[in-house]
Amino acid sequence: MTLSHRWGAASFLKLTLSNLADLVKGFSIAGLPRTFQDAIAVARRLGCKYIWIDSLCIIQNSTEDWIHEAALMGEVYANSHCNIAATWNSSSDDGLFKKRNVSEVEGIVVSPQWVGLKSTIFRVVEYGLWESLISLAGLNKRAWVVQERLLAPRVLHFGRTQLAWECRGVDACETYPTGLPVAQQTTQTLHKGLDPDTDGKTLQSMGDSESSTKLYAYHVWNKIVAAYSAGELTVASDKLIAISGLAEKMQTLLQDEYLAGLWKGTLSSDLLWKVIDGKQANGLLSTRAVRYRAPTWSWAALDGHITPGRPNIDRILISIEEAVTDPLVSGRPLGQLKSGWIRLRGALLPGI
Repeated sequence: MTLSHRWGAASFLKLTLSNLADLVKGFSIAGLPRTFQDAIAVARRLGCKYIWIDSLCIIQNSTEDWIHEAALMGEVYANSHCNIAATWNSSSDDGLFKKRNVSEVEGIVVSPQWVGLKSTIFRVVEYGLWESLISLAGLNKRAWVVQERLLAPRVLHFGRTQLAWECRGVDACETYPTGLPVAQQTTQTLHKGLDPDTDGKTLQSMGDSESSTKLYAYHVWNKIVAAYSAGELTVASDKLIAISGLAEKMQTLLQDEYLAGLWKGTLSSDLLWKVIDGKQANGLLSTRAVRYRAPTWSWAALDGHITPGRPNIDRILISIEEAVTDPLVSGRPLGQLKSGWIRLRGALLPGI
């Protein structure tokens, strides 16, 4: 199992070069923050012997180990039995289990009596329940979590008032244990629908032609980028590496060359990305990265809420002659970069 959580400002036990040997020998769970202890209890209750927690599985003061493990994080979450998400926590000390008002989960039952009509029982629940319970939660404002939610086959959310569940078949919660009704489904639900590997039904419905299916897969990637760009990163240089697991999965599907968050097959139209209202998702003005992390023609070069260019293979007025990115670490083309450039050909039109 794996854990998605927010670290918070509190100090807690982390894996470092100095305590590596001691922690390998074993340590008391009582010395861990409450969220970690609760996650271990959940894993045991579900019959899982192992749990992956970033701060305990990556050497925190080793750049070499970070680069190695960060590149593997996509595989870690994709191969997890279930990802435990401390969705409403602000720090690792908050824990997963909280006191709550059960009536908020069950809703209010109303049985009006109508003259001349059959009596019907209604249940009054919060409209936009999933948005307030999951989508607006602090954890899901983290950019890293987009990848963690999409790659994990199952996500168990510990929310503000109740548990919620995401898998490739259904979004559910304690109020709606068999799945959200249509009235509660929005663009914020069915998050797994952005996963190119689990969007098979939609891909098939696009038609039998290979071009239709592939073009739709590019659209899926753009939805991922839009969701990802709305998240926050504590370390700005993580911009490309925090989505590299999804990029690797998409590359397997597309059999295309990945170029700093864009794809060579649709690069001409991908270059038409823009920043929504010139701002980041938190309302601050969009800014360029202080230190280099991507070429300027990539959305990854800045912090901003992105509308990606619409993938298109028709009506393209330029041709890409050459496109190159140079990875910071040899053999890791999906992660951090040290340079990149493109050479394109197009027609010049007379100005006014």
